[in-house]
Amino acid sequence: LLGLSYAQPICGDPLRRPLITRVLSVPAWRARYEELLRELLAGAFDPALVAGDVETLAGLVRADVAADPTRFYPLADFETNLTQDLVRGTQTTFGLTSFAERRQAALLGQLP
Repeated sequence: LLGLSYAQPICGDPLRRPLITRVLSVPAWRARYEELLRELLAGAFDPALVAGDVETLAGLVRADVAADPTRFYPLADFETNLTQDLVRGTQTTFGLTSFAERRQAALLGQLP
């Protein structure tokens, strides 16, 4: 997921989802897509902004997460996973802010 190509932003067989391939084959549309993606990465997906949003939203649900007797993970894991990957056995759940940082870097590294 971190290395998913901006030019083929789908999981699985691209032949089953041909629209993005067709859209990006038009040079003017591809250029506009790249321009909008850069704006998004510098704006709403800027890691500093994402971190602020994550903390705000976590603050809204933290008490409910703590009180939930059916939660999937301990509260400490909830807190950790806000900023860091949570590894349980062979499964990794991306940390919210760390994912934003790494995905932004990956996309910026792919853009021409």
